[in-house]
Amino acid sequence: MHGVGSQITLVMVLHFNTMRQIKLHKSIVKPKLIAGCERTPFMLVFVSSLLLLVEGTFTVKIVGAAMFIIGVGIIAFLNKKDPFFFKVLFRFLGKQDFYSSSASFPSRPDNPKNKDS
Repeated sequence: MHGVGSQITLVMVLHFNTMRQIKLHKSIVKPKLIAGCERTPFMLVFVSSLLLLVEGTFTVKIVGAAMFIIGVGIIAFLNKKDPFFFKVLFRFLGKQDFYSSSASFPSRPDNPKNKDS
């Protein structure tokens, strides 16, 4: 029973102006990690270093192995601080710097009939 108790998280929820505790299993809150890394950055480092290991000369193979060890170490360190680090980073990088106030579709030219004069 020791393992089951450590995997349960209590969450306080406001329900009809009263506080309730809801038990959530650890697997609902925590993401699955491969070697302490999220899947996307791990696979990016893994595939790029694997290409160097398979197709390169001896020196390039050493660089590929070092790149894998250092890359996985850095990704695991960042995910230890925040398990959703790369999901948040990719979402942030996908946002635009500026959103215009007009409601126009980018690929269509403006219709002159709809302009206010």
